[in-house]
Amino acid sequence: MVRIEEDPNLDFINSMAMKYLGLDKYPYHQPGDERIVIFVRPEHTTQMGA
Repeated sequence: MVRIEEDPNLDFINSMAMKYLGLDKYPYHQPGDERIVIFVRPEHTTQMGA
């Protein structure tokens, strides 16, 4: 793991809602939900195909 950041303004989840749902705001957020963003550094990858 590289770092953990709080996301009190829901910037990350809202960006994922835009990318995958086409919505400006994540529609399933509930009052009291707390979100964090975890950044990881891969140690290895695999590849299939050409």
